[in-house]
Amino acid sequence: MSPGMKDQIAKTRKPQSAAQTAQTVRAGKTVPFKRPSGRASFPRRMTLDLDDARFDWLREQAYDARVPAATLLRAAIDLAQSDTALRKRVVSRAQAEHPGP
Repeated sequence: MSPGMKDQIAKTRKPQSAAQTAQTVRAGKTVPFKRPSGRASFPRRMTLDLDDARFDWLREQAYDARVPAATLLRAAIDLAQSDTALRKRVVSRAQAEHPGP
């Protein structure tokens, strides 16, 4: 590889991502940002299509609670699993929105 080629590669090399170099302030100390490692603990992924009203509501709730929207959805699933009355209401609402064959 020619010296000129090495210079070109060095110029085009990607810098560290902002997520790796960002600093956050916790308890008065500046600490490096660490990407959450939760994805590996959730082996199943699904896509959820939402209308604007539901999406806006979910994002607002997540922002107000300072938690990811996915965490709110997982908590709602856990509540529906443990509360029979809530589960029946959820299933009834789902069936009304999308009647079976």
